[in-house]
Amino acid sequence: MYKFLFIIISIIELDFCFRILLLNEEKKVSVPMEFDNETKNEFEKNLLASIGLNKVPTFEVDNIFNENFAKHYMEKLFKNDKYLLYDMSLFDEIVCLSPTEIFPNSKESILLFDTSKLFEKKVRLITSELRIIFDKKINELGWLTVTIKKKENEENILVDTTDITQIKNTYILNTTSILFKWLYGNDNDNVIYLDYNGKSLEEYGEYKVILLVSLLYDDDKQPTFITEDRLSINSYRLKRSLIDPKLSEKLEPFTFKTHNPFRLYPRCQLHKLFIEFKDLGWDRWVIAPRGYEASYCDGSCTFPLNNNINATNHAIITTLLHIIDPSRTEPAKCTPTKLKPMKILFIDDNSNVVIKRYQAMMAMECGCQ
Repeated sequence: MYKFLFIIISIIELDFCFRILLLNEEKKVSVPMEFDNETKNEFEKNLLASIGLNKVPTFEVDNIFNENFAKHYMEKLFKNDKYLLYDMSLFDEIVCLSPTEIFPNSKESILLFDTSKLFEKKVRLITSELRIIFDKKINELGWLTVTIKKKENEENILVDTTDITQIKNTYILNTTSILFKWLYGNDNDNVIYLDYNGKSLEEYGEYKVILLVSLLYDDDKQPTFITEDRLSINSYRLKRSLIDPKLSEKLEPFTFKTHNPFRLYPRCQLHKLFIEFKDLGWDRWVIAPRGYEASYCDGSCTFPLNNNINATNHAIITTLLHIIDPSRTEPAKCTPTKLKPMKILFIDDNSNVVIKRYQAMMAMECGCQ
């Protein structure tokens, strides 16, 4: 009876815990570690800051998941750069906007977009594309000519025109000049006029229209590598890595109060740590990837510094001086020597699907410097 009650209480308490998995490097076994809500919130706050957000995005779930096309189309772009006309490394963010209203008639279609919150952040507009995506190849009725216009003082101004599909079943028109006026000018009507040369798009089959806006952040707004300090939780520093989350199901929970079963690593090296977004509840708004490779550098940079720890000449001299007189110089530090970028596909506060690229976000190699 008592044993049964204890199990029930343990499960209830576990519902209020946040768990991540750390790897025992020797045994290659992942061990779940539990955090209370206060610790979890602090951890989440630091992790959000590392990807340039101050809070978890909030949106109406029904609206965004009824609009599945934008989500699936952006997943395709996220996985394969061939669907982009430009190198993804040129941008920090690509936002997918769906028209709020479409008014078709015999001569043209009028598209309305809501960009009221798109430029609240300090960003620079790089490119903007209007994409018309058909569900099948459109050669049965001959080529379709699409012209995009902007009306000023009741006059039509040609913005772009095309009669070929640049990507499979997709017409792409350059709308950068229009977005530039929306951003920097006095044009706030957010209206695009499409002319199909007197034809109706419905004649060619099912189609969708989206607006892809590519942005570049000011340098001081670009999130950077998340350091071990930023992952620190209540004076406990995460020092192990995760590989397979499924392994944790076979293990008993491991808490901070128990003795640390892992041996310490005396030399500077890369420690792998993987944070599953699902464990944070972020799978509600993060579409891809599955988690964050938050690997970090840790270990001592003590003499002698060999080639295995990528020590710089400066680190070697600093270490020697520190041995002679510790008060004169600080010891060399174990820091990342090679970093790589990271992409995240997520849904923002405005229910827009966004691909965001973070420079120098993941540590690949470590060294003493």
